Parts: sequence; C-alpha cells; structure tokens
Amino acid sequence: VTLNFGNLTDAEAAAINEDNAVTTDVSRDTSNALDAIVKFVDEYNKLIEEINKEISTSRPKSQGSYFDPLTEEQKEEMSDKEIEEWNKKAKTGLLYQDKDLSAVLTSLRNALNLRTTDGFSLQSIGITESDNWRDNGKLQIDEEKLRAALEENPDKVSEFFTDSENGLSARVEKSLDSAVSTSKS
Repeated sequence: VTLNFGNLTDAEAAAINEDNAVTTDVSRDTSNALDAIVKFVDEYNKLIEEINKEISTSRPKSQGSYFDPLTEEQKEEMSDKEIEEWNKKAKTGLLYQDKDLSAVLTSLRNALNLRTTDGFSLQSIGITESDNWRDNGKLQIDEEKLRAALEENPDKVSEFFTDSENGLSARVEKSLDSAVSTSKS
C-alpha cells in the first residue's frame, strides 16, 4: 500500500524519511451494520408487540352486548363525540384470538430460527429471544457480542441477513408475503 500525503509543511515532509516511518492502522467501520441490525430488532419488536396487542385485546361490552356498528337512527340520537367513542370501542378487539394473525406471529418467530449449515444463527451474534414470557417473543441484543461478530466475521454476518435465497431477511419477507396472500384470499 502506498500512501501519498498532500498539503504537508516542509518540516512535516522532512520528518518523513526512511528512518522515520509512518504507521497507520486500518479497520472496518461496523457502526452502520450494527445500527441496521439494532434497527431491524427494534422494528421486529414493535411488530411483535402490535400483533400480540391485537390478538390479546378482547372486544369490550356494554350491558352484556358488544359495541356493534351504529345504525343511522342511533347516530341521530348521539353527539359527534359519542359516535367517535362508540366507533373506537366497536373497532377494539376485532382481531382477538385471530387464527390468521396468530399464524403470522408463529411464522415470523419460526423465520428467526434460521441456522446455517455450519450452525451460525442469531444467537451466534448475540441476538436472543427474551426469557421474560411477558415479552411474547421479543428479541434482545447483547451489543458486545454483536460488535465482536461484526468485527471478527463481517461477511458471514452480512450474508446471514442478506442472502437472497436463505438469508434472514428473505425468510422474514417470505413469511410476511405468505401472511398478506392469506389475508387477500
């Protein structure tokens, strides 16, 4: 490797000679990869939280009956604020224990169980499922282990996520595509 330094003063240039070598260290900047993986985990956790919220929220009742959509006659007897509150309650819990949405959740969690032929997995880079059952499958990151994996084997980590056939992103995308096509049908 040849390095050419420009804009050196005469004194700086004179100090660089065969007896006074300049040493430089080169290292890979893994901060962008780390940020992208942390963002992926954060977004995944938000999705898991939202899905779990939807399938675990039951429909509210008033005097033993659900809040069904209002008829035109009912709307005429109510204020705009009352109608808005009623409609909000009528929409709450519509996905309670929905089997298709539960299947999406299971499919996403299964997609994360990717293990390469040599045993490389999310756990290998410090990403594990939370031990707390209340987290409902959210992921947690050991950032030190993730940093180490990115520094020691950046290409393997990158391929694990981005391989277009068998990478984690491809598996998650297939899982979501399957869920969307199920919803359309």
